[in-house]
Amino acid sequence: MNELSKKSRYYYLLFNLPIQLTAVLATFYGLINWPSVLGFYILVSWLGIQAGSHKLFTHKSWEPRYSWVKYLVAIISCFGMMGGPVIWASMHRWHHANSDTDKDPHSPNSGLIHAYAGWLLNPPLPPMTIVKDHIRDHLLIKIDKYCREIVLIGIVCLMLVDYSIAFSLMLAMSITFHLEMLVNTFLHSKKEGTWSSRNNIWLSLVAGGSTLHKNHHDNPANFTFSKYWYELDPSAWIIKILKK
Repeated sequence: MNELSKKSRYYYLLFNLPIQLTAVLATFYGLINWPSVLGFYILVSWLGIQAGSHKLFTHKSWEPRYSWVKYLVAIISCFGMMGGPVIWASMHRWHHANSDTDKDPHSPNSGLIHAYAGWLLNPPLPPMTIVKDHIRDHLLIKIDKYCREIVLIGIVCLMLVDYSIAFSLMLAMSITFHLEMLVNTFLHSKKEGTWSSRNNIWLSLVAGGSTLHKNHHDNPANFTFSKYWYELDPSAWIIKILKK
């Protein structure tokens, strides 16, 4: 398992960034299919990252009705460009255990640049005991280990069908990634010397509920981040369909 964490040191510069740059160039030259971007974004952000990596694999706040759904969601989560579901869970559990302290992987104490993306250049290696519940799941570990290969195969297959669809997937992946980084960075504020999380209800629909950040930190085990009718959590809507 430690090997999976070590690989994350090179993941962002050698895999994540090139995909983002390709998506930017494709957008600039008009090689994007916008309905496909929306569809892929919902699939990757709402289902793969929020319902999957975040609520299922990190907090175990829900369980799929069918076991195969768990592994399908794990595969989709790889397209969020934040590592596989086990690595994602280890980082996020470590974040909750050390929120807004110097041990927090994306601690705001080290400045906005570090909290947004600087930490990705030298990500911490949380103790793998923090995801010991996943280590026994050999198929999930395989998906995590071959996360990059899964994404590359998906992109190549789409490229063979229609290059604009493949570029649209890359753009949806990039948007998903940056929205997650925005949550890490700007939804933590300092008051009287103390950091605390806060909500942004206006971006909640777009971000799959992740901007209801204070609600989540107040009750991490809840599969829905919304407390009131006007707090929209689309990933929770998906979970209601898929859970037991």
